[in-house]
Amino acid sequence: TGLTERLHRFVHGSLAGLFAGPTNVSLDRIIVDFDIKGLETELRPIGLFLVSNFVWTESFRFKIPRQLVIDEAATLMDYESGAIFLEDLVRRARKRYVGVTVISQHPLIFANSAIPANCATHILMRQDATTLDLVQQMFHLSAREVHLLRRLPKGEALLITNEKRLHVCFEASEVEHLLATTDPREIESWIERCTHDEAFAHLLHQLGLDKSLTPPIGGELPVLDVEPQVVVASNHQKTGA
Repeated sequence: TGLTERLHRFVHGSLAGLFAGPTNVSLDRIIVDFDIKGLETELRPIGLFLVSNFVWTESFRFKIPRQLVIDEAATLMDYESGAIFLEDLVRRARKRYVGVTVISQHPLIFANSAIPANCATHILMRQDATTLDLVQQMFHLSAREVHLLRRLPKGEALLITNEKRLHVCFEASEVEHLLATTDPREIESWIERCTHDEAFAHLLHQLGLDKSLTPPIGGELPVLDVEPQVVVASNHQKTGA
């Protein structure tokens, strides 16, 4: 079958650094974060599959509730085996104390998938004209809801759960925003702000974000007692017909 030749580059060749030895990461922590952004494009589906499979395997070992968040789900769904694995995981996860959140900017990948039908909650962000018809068909949206999805501002969404449809607004605290933002211009502005805002510099240090800045923030900063908060606001009005 040529399996040996196909696996050679992953074990002995150019990609051996990732797969040729045991992991050097402690996987028994309360929170484990896997970041695959440093992987080459062809390795990302493999990395995401390994992470997802690890969480799935762990769910069989311990009866501890876990939450698996899969961002950029298209990375897996673009491959037939990955799509089958993800669909099976979503369908069976609740029996293994695993909650699964699947995130994607490409609703087309769910057109022929069983994943939406197996999700209790759907959060629909703003859609463009190329995807609106499909989204309307998949979630049985009214004309009013379609109009809403076309005009939703950043941070707002249509929440569908238990036959209820709500127009909601997600508001992040400062800590949550700092941890989540990927805007390079905003991150660059942190350096200047730290020169005259000592409290902000301390906060970045507490969150471990100062190490990623270039140039780095000099000096040792004390650890602050910072507790993140989550605020979800809703207008409590159904958007359905």
